[in-house]
Amino acid sequence: MKQYLLCLLLFMPGLLPGVSAQEYSYHQYTTKDGLAAETVYEIMQDRQGFLWIGTEAGLSRFDGRNFRNFSTADGLPSDEVLACYEDANGRLWIVCFSKYLCYYKDGKLYHRNNDPLLRKISFEREVAGMIQDRLKRTIVWNEKLDVYIIEQQDSIRFYPESSFKLDYRLLSIGESIDMRLLSLPGSIKKHILDYFARYSIASNDISAIMISDDALLFRSIGSAIVWDMKQQTFFEFDYPYNARFYKSWEGGYVPSSYVGKMEAMLYDYKNKVKKARFLSDIMVNSIFRDRDHNVWFSTRGNGLFRLNAAKVLQVKLSNKPFPVRFIQGNAGGIWVGTENEECWYISSEPRANTGESMPRYKFRKVALSIDWLRANATHTPLKIHHSLLLKDTVGHIKSNYAYDTSLLVTASKGAFVISTLPGNTARAKNIYGRSTVAMPYGNNYYIGTLDGLVIMDKQYKVISRILPYPINYITPGEQGILWVATHGHGVFGLKDHMVVARINEAGSGLSSDLCSTIYASGDELWIGTNKGLNKVVLENGIYPKVKRLFSTVNGLNSDEITAVFALDSTIWVGTHKGLNVIMEEGKHKPAPINLAFTGITVADKVFALNERIVVPHDHNTISFDFSAISFAPEQVKYLYRIVGLNKHWTETKEATLNFLSLPPGAYTLQVKAISALGAESPLIEKHFSVAPKIYETWWFRVLLVLTLGALLFILVRYRIKRIRRQEQEKSDLDRKIAELEQMALRAQMNPHFIFNCLNSVQNYIIKSDRKGASIYLSRFAMLIRMTLDNAGRLYISLKEELAYLEAYIELEKLQANHPFQYHIEVDKNLNINEVAFPNMILQPFVENAVKHGLPYAGAQGLLEVRFILQEDEKIMCIIADNGPGINSAKKQSGNSPAYASKGMSLTLQRIATLNLMNDTQSPIELLIRDLSADKISGTQIKITIPLKLSYE
Repeated sequence: MKQYLLCLLLFMPGLLPGVSAQEYSYHQYTTKDGLAAETVYEIMQDRQGFLWIGTEAGLSRFDGRNFRNFSTADGLPSDEVLACYEDANGRLWIVCFSKYLCYYKDGKLYHRNNDPLLRKISFEREVAGMIQDRLKRTIVWNEKLDVYIIEQQDSIRFYPESSFKLDYRLLSIGESIDMRLLSLPGSIKKHILDYFARYSIASNDISAIMISDDALLFRSIGSAIVWDMKQQTFFEFDYPYNARFYKSWEGGYVPSSYVGKMEAMLYDYKNKVKKARFLSDIMVNSIFRDRDHNVWFSTRGNGLFRLNAAKVLQVKLSNKPFPVRFIQGNAGGIWVGTENEECWYISSEPRANTGESMPRYKFRKVALSIDWLRANATHTPLKIHHSLLLKDTVGHIKSNYAYDTSLLVTASKGAFVISTLPGNTARAKNIYGRSTVAMPYGNNYYIGTLDGLVIMDKQYKVISRILPYPINYITPGEQGILWVATHGHGVFGLKDHMVVARINEAGSGLSSDLCSTIYASGDELWIGTNKGLNKVVLENGIYPKVKRLFSTVNGLNSDEITAVFALDSTIWVGTHKGLNVIMEEGKHKPAPINLAFTGITVADKVFALNERIVVPHDHNTISFDFSAISFAPEQVKYLYRIVGLNKHWTETKEATLNFLSLPPGAYTLQVKAISALGAESPLIEKHFSVAPKIYETWWFRVLLVLTLGALLFILVRYRIKRIRRQEQEKSDLDRKIAELEQMALRAQMNPHFIFNCLNSVQNYIIKSDRKGASIYLSRFAMLIRMTLDNAGRLYISLKEELAYLEAYIELEKLQANHPFQYHIEVDKNLNINEVAFPNMILQPFVENAVKHGLPYAGAQGLLEVRFILQEDEKIMCIIADNGPGINSAKKQSGNSPAYASKGMSLTLQRIATLNLMNDTQSPIELLIRDLSADKISGTQIKITIPLKLSYE
């Protein structure tokens, strides 16, 4: 069965004999170290590893090195912080002496003024308690037992006074609650109330703590009882009983403190065994054990105390501590020499049937002598300053090394070999000058001086000088390596007079290069420096790596180490302030370094860590705060880089980074922490961006490009319009000129036509054919009217053109000296009413056929006029006669002036003018063919005209 340990703060003088001789060594934190106040109420650790410490003057966050304090100025409802709780959503709830709550999350403090959730929680009286149950619900109540339940989804339920009951099985381990808020089996509740009634304690003074999965503790001031839920039994505390508070640790430990008393005790209340005592003469308010198994004590008026997992004892050899010069021992006991020329023998004192975890030591003085050295400290260089060894000849002694029947002594007057002569007399032989430490090793003597290490043979002849540094200590190690501690240059490993290893601050993570002592134990070296004790592990015997550092942070009474001795898992450490004992070293390994962002500030505005960060261009400053969370004493450095700005890592010792005037863009800040021992934290990163100035934004640039493009487009369009307008004006002018030319050409054609007609009338008159003349004049008049009607238009409808051609051909038939027939055919797909046709464009060609082709065709003369709609939206006009052909007609006419048709030439000019006016890719085309090439007689004229509708 598990043992339940009760840690109580007691004052019990005389309980443990000899307690004044030894005490756990603590590291104390006060306001001088940055703690908010020296009256501390409660301690807790969040999931990142930060310690949160509630004090009477604010809340402190501790990362192992630095405190960050919060007060009402930051948003706390009160400076008196009683407790903190972290819920499943990562919110750190802060309980103050107030009726209001607040919480901390992602680097920002939330309160009623900036959080809607907190505005829903309103108590009439001060908050009395808060827990998180096994369903991950946050339950908070006040002194009236009004209860708010906050679900994980942030829904809130309110239960007025005493109306809420929590099933006892939902109470989480370590949580404490008012018993009146618990739902218990009736018989169990009756038994508990009956028990406390014996002491006149009412139910409102009873609280319950789940101390393990199967044990529920009920307590009040002056008494306590435990319900073993598994065995269904009760047992009460036999001793001690008057506890101020109780808490639960994993494994069943129940720390508490006594009303009005001092001192803490670790107590197994089932076996009634006292295990250990802590902090005599200190009033402790609370006890907390962190993840590294360090124990923290909050006190009333004395700040915060820390007891490390590797516990350190301070052993008081006398009322006044003296610097320790050497430590030597074996399984039987330990000898400790101090600077006041005293030597103490220390041995473990068995304490049967006590069960105490703290070892008890008894000690006595012993007299230093040569015989003692030879009996107890052979083959070990001891820094003994005892003048009784040699009263006058060697001067002030620095170290002694006993071997065989001799002593190798270093002193202010030199290095001496002291031999014992018959008659118990001593003889001192000076082998070297002023020295600091010396020892024989192998076939040589190794003598440390202020100028380096001197190696001599057995005949005391110097054979080598190496390591030109002040030598403080020499000790042999494994694999024939001699380890040499220097003053300011670290530790060197020598083999065969050559350096095979080096341990220093820069290369190995040593806490300091000023090394005072070394102890070699197997593959481990314990190196004492002026900045603590270093544990070094040797890989393959010669490759050193510092694994751990012990200093005042761990509980040593001083960082200046003067002597060290390791025996099993106990390390004896001497300093300028006395003797320390490190117990169970290595049982609890320190947790790895964790690194976390703690704050982001942009232009004096604090941002939550989960917010999207955009730095405005007009306030281009951003600051990042972060913490390396480690309770080890090693120093920590940081490496950072900004992805998007540079690729190289930059080193800093500051936990704050400030960036000014970053160029616009998206960035990622990456940070990692590295301890002096080489331990590296996980990489953390934060994305942010710097807003560009308005003229640097993409949308502004796009808008600018679009604006410039629009302006350019407008300018080009304006220019094009202007050019087109100019061209249009020119075209209109050309068209008007062309129209005038057309009118002029038609005006020239009309007199020509009229002249021909008048000749015909003259012929009728000469022939005295009055009837023929009358008919001719009638049709001539109709044709003249049609000509006049169409004279002002460039285009007429195809219907009008057909009527005009038919009237003209009929008139020509009347005056022709030769009979002929004609035929006009129009494509059925042509709408003669809608198709626009050039005015009088065909008449000259018809006239040419009638005048120059048909006269030679004989009685079977035929004139054909056809209008064909082509697929490319053109009208082909074909005028054909069956005369001899154009070439034969020219020969028969003999190229007389009568043949040179004025109308034809004018028409060709009109076609050229129309093509110029229309400015089209489909001009009017003219083709004249002599059909004799096709072995038939006649002439064919093809005129291709673009289709044009009358409404266009």
